[in-house]
Amino acid sequence: EVKRAGKPTGVVFIESICDDPDLLRENLVTKVTTSPDYEGVPLEEAMEDITNRCKKYEEAYETIENDDVSYIKVFNLSSKLMVNHIYGMLAKTIVPALMSWNIGTRPIYLCRPAADTSGALKWQPKQAKKSRRNNRQTLVLCKKASLDVTGESFKNKLYHFMKKECLEFSERRKNDMVLGKNEPARGSGGGFGDLSSLSKSIFQLDEDKDKDDSEAFPCNIATSTTPRACETVAWKCGMPSKIFSNLNPLDKGAFMALSTEEIAKKDPQWYERYLADPFYTRFPGGESQADLIQRLEQIAIYLEQQVEPVLVVSHTNVMQALVAYFRNSPAETCMDIDLPLNTVFKFVPAKGGAWQETKHCLIQKRATLESVDEN
Repeated sequence: EVKRAGKPTGVVFIESICDDPDLLRENLVTKVTTSPDYEGVPLEEAMEDITNRCKKYEEAYETIENDDVSYIKVFNLSSKLMVNHIYGMLAKTIVPALMSWNIGTRPIYLCRPAADTSGALKWQPKQAKKSRRNNRQTLVLCKKASLDVTGESFKNKLYHFMKKECLEFSERRKNDMVLGKNEPARGSGGGFGDLSSLSKSIFQLDEDKDKDDSEAFPCNIATSTTPRACETVAWKCGMPSKIFSNLNPLDKGAFMALSTEEIAKKDPQWYERYLADPFYTRFPGGESQADLIQRLEQIAIYLEQQVEPVLVVSHTNVMQALVAYFRNSPAETCMDIDLPLNTVFKFVPAKGGAWQETKHCLIQKRATLESVDEN
């Protein structure tokens, strides 16, 4: 705020409009059943009261009609958007985010890749390239993909955990459909479709539930491009996964594959700057944590728009940023978040827009060594 003192600041108005009767009723029912204002009040009486309140609000409400200002109008939970004078970063990030947010109840699971204690996944030099511009050597690194016994154990436990979680979620969703409690994920005609395709897969799962453990289940899987992350979800059922370079580990540039002690010894001046500001200090030829968070914007949008369970397998710095996002905690302090191996973080949408977090340790006792490249 101080840096922008005396400088013009752009303002964008965001207006949410809902005139779908079914969506309105679902929203009001959620409000009266969770608000302390209506605790102990019969549902019909509470609905009558809040409906009368809404009418009073409507009498005083003023919609945006001035086309000279920048605004975004969201109709019926992003089933339609109207944008006016929206350019640049707003068009790239804010508009897709508004289109992605929904009030579905799908859970999101985050975990690090399966551990390797044998050393088979250490960084190995693949080739060295010489830069003409500064005449320096740039080391290009690669990994071998091979999980040891501990890694295979976590991989298998992760499959059974995810299968159980996703089938239970599908069963609850199916029961809600049968009872007519279909959640209004985005309104009629929404950009992400309805739940009909999901319901078909749910009913099909009932028929396949008793088959062997190589059966697939409804879940969107996203991993980094690293072989170890991909191998963590390479189950016998052959479930497809989406591979995102955005989920790759923090790029340490010239310091890749070096431990903290080695970095401090190699470049003590840079290390002092890093200790003073670890969030914004950029690795030579690589990224800072702030850079990494910028490339995760599209991942956050991807996760928000899903209506089925999602599993993300990525690395420590990436996971710290995503956990901070779902906790709604400051990004600058995300590097302090502890992310143990062999543990799944589960986030479920809660009332009021927050996310409820639980941790699930799949291997209680482990003897795993964390690789220096694992960020």
